[in-house]
Amino acid sequence: MNLQTFKSYLDKGIGLLVACLLTALCLIAMWQVFTRYILNDPSTYTEELLRYIMIWMGFLGAVCCFSSQRHLALTLLESKLNIRLRVKLNTLHHVIIMVSIFFVMILGGWQFMLEGMGQRSSTLGIPMGWIHAIIPLSGVLIILLEIINIISNCQGKNAHD
Repeated sequence: MNLQTFKSYLDKGIGLLVACLLTALCLIAMWQVFTRYILNDPSTYTEELLRYIMIWMGFLGAVCCFSSQRHLALTLLESKLNIRLRVKLNTLHHVIIMVSIFFVMILGGWQFMLEGMGQRSSTLGIPMGWIHAIIPLSGVLIILLEIINIISNCQGKNAHD
């Protein structure tokens, strides 16, 4: 299996997970409205669960942006460079992102997740560390995708083109 096929499977898996979370979000929100306005007995866990699903969707959405290289970037300088310098600038850009993601999301997120294992969510009663686990998980996925992007960039396959 080549790198692009692996990336395609990874993108499809993340997309499927986001689609499942979005479906769950819609169904749980409808259940919340139904129990509140039809049964006059609001469900106690739905608001908290919806909040956690939104957090996971936000982080997985960031992973999707890094996969397609559609995240915020200043491309003014890039467009003025020749191909060889553009590849070097893009590689530097990806390396800076990976270093930042490693320290902030993986190391910091891991510590945050471990600290959260001692706390329980107020309504669901699950360890908050499981909710926070999306931070280092998405960091690992972003770094993996950035490595693939660097390799693709060096091979002349740029997602911006």
